[in-house]
This record gives sequence, structure tokens and C-alpha cells, in this order.
Amino acid sequence: MRDYKDYIRSILLGVIIALIAYLLNFKYGNGVLLGLFFGFIHYGCMDLVLSRFLSNQSFNGMLFVLYFLANFVIMALAFYLCIIFGQYFNIVCCAIGLLVHNLYIYINEFFVYQKRKRKEE
Repeated sequence: MRDYKDYIRSILLGVIIALIAYLLNFKYGNGVLLGLFFGFIHYGCMDLVLSRFLSNQSFNGMLFVLYFLANFVIMALAFYLCIIFGQYFNIVCCAIGLLVHNLYIYINEFFVYQKRKRKEE
């Protein structure tokens, strides 16, 4: 995903969710922001690896295994920080922060699909 407008919009969505979470509890907002941070690290890695896979038009098994393990390490590190610093972060809100980018992509594509469907009719 090279469109930086989508990155900015999903960051804004995450910040809005974090602000709403801050109204409920300080830990909730921090958890969302932590998840958002690690979620964007994850997507940066995904963009790098998948663009290399597509540009080479060949499959490198070792790179894919490293990418697969790095995904788990990134997410596990976010959750580990929530466990270690439980007084500052909420683990459920961290999971929500990790999913913000996915939610943005699904919602955006749903509206794009609906717009295309209306044009076809």
C-alpha cells in the first residue's frame, strides 16, 4: 500500500479512536496508541517484503519465513509491553490499535465497491 493518503487517514482514525478511549480511561488510550504504533511497523514490513516478492516475480522461502516470524514478534512485543506495563496499557485496546489499519482498508474498500456498484446501475 503505497498511497500515503490511506496511511494518514488510518492514522487519523486511530487517533480518533484513541481520543475516545482516553475519555474512558488513560490506559485504554495508551493501549490503542501502542497498538497503532506496532500496527504501522507491521504494515511497513509487509509493504517491504511483499513489494520485493512481487518485483522479483519469484518466491524466496527464507525471506517469507523471516517475514512470518517477524509478524509474530512484532505483535507479541506489543502484547508483551502491555503485560509488563499493565498500569499504563490495556491489552484489549492494544489489539484494537493493531487492527485499525485493517479496519480502515475494509471500510474504505466497502465504500469504493458500493460506489462502483452504483455507477454500474
